[in-house]
Amino acid sequence: MSICVVNLHEEEAELYFTIYFEDCPLLESIVACVGGRRMKHIRTSGLRKGDEGIPIGVPYAIEIKSSIPVIYTK
Repeated sequence: MSICVVNLHEEEAELYFTIYFEDCPLLESIVACVGGRRMKHIRTSGLRKGDEGIPIGVPYAIEIKSSIPVIYTK
């Protein structure tokens, strides 16, 4: 799956992802950036914290916080 993020501002947006699982420890503070007045497709399979990522076939939820307002869809 991918999340499409649109940044309508001139400045770069820093996105902070937290991944929640039913019975696994969460993954926090995964950072991605979207340039000013740009869009970016962020593949959830590429969201990693060190060697840890989203296991295949495991249900999860994502919280996204941004340094500036952005638009995102899945």
